[in-house]
Amino acid sequence: MLAPISIPAILLGFSLLYLLSAMISGISFLSLLITHTVVAIPYVSRTVLAVYRALPPDHEEVAALLGASPLRVFFTITLPLVRPGIFAGALFSVLVSFDNLPLSLFLSGPSTTTLPVVMLSYMQNQFDPSIAAIATIQMLIAVVALAVVNAIYGIEKIMVP
Repeated sequence: MLAPISIPAILLGFSLLYLLSAMISGISFLSLLITHTVVAIPYVSRTVLAVYRALPPDHEEVAALLGASPLRVFFTITLPLVRPGIFAGALFSVLVSFDNLPLSLFLSGPSTTTLPVVMLSYMQNQFDPSIAAIATIQMLIAVVALAVVNAIYGIEKIMVP
């Protein structure tokens, strides 16, 4: 599950390009989507598992003892308690995917170019400060997203007295 984090992005991009070219029709939006999903899975799974392991098992046990089915226990007890982990993992995966150049470079074609690939090609062909402005906007988006997460699921709200 953690292999996409530990393997260098260039090696992962080349390997997934080779694999998805054999399985699907090569470079397409679907292969780009599959690749970014593969990279995002460890971020979501680690945060959700960390939140789930920190939960006391009493809530689920009490609901089961009171006659709730396992599906009802999951949707009414477990899922609301791990929602901060799901949200944080999704935010991390979006930020990592939004900024991932090697995977996008290997798997994006003329019809599916991503922002990092466009920025790289623009830096190679022209010398203009607009790339710095775009990078600043990207950084501001990340900071605002993290501030929103802190406001919604901050450490003060997670700590139980």
